[in-house]
Amino acid sequence: MGGRVADRIPLKGKVTFSCENKIYPGTVTNLSEKGMFIRVKKTCCNLGQTFEVSFPLEHDKVNITVKPVRIVTIAKCFEGVGVEIIDPPEVYLDFVYDLIAVL
Repeated sequence: MGGRVADRIPLKGKVTFSCENKIYPGTVTNLSEKGMFIRVKKTCCNLGQTFEVSFPLEHDKVNITVKPVRIVTIAKCFEGVGVEIIDPPEVYLDFVYDLIAVL
């Protein structure tokens, strides 16, 4: 991926995701229709490996299939992962468009 497909919206939201049969907590720090950055404490996925993110919405959670496209480390410490959203659910897109509308 040569760059971002859509502008990112700043957000702080707790998520969980499963990767290699383990559940990890994370914090989404920004998102768009096509991707998000998830801050996590340890390396837990590989580039190109898809996994599910459980994203909380106002009254429910939505599971989103993502694929890591960028792994971020600072001073050899794992900081997080930029992911591409595979076939974003309509309810997720509605959430993002509502955020864009109030910016």
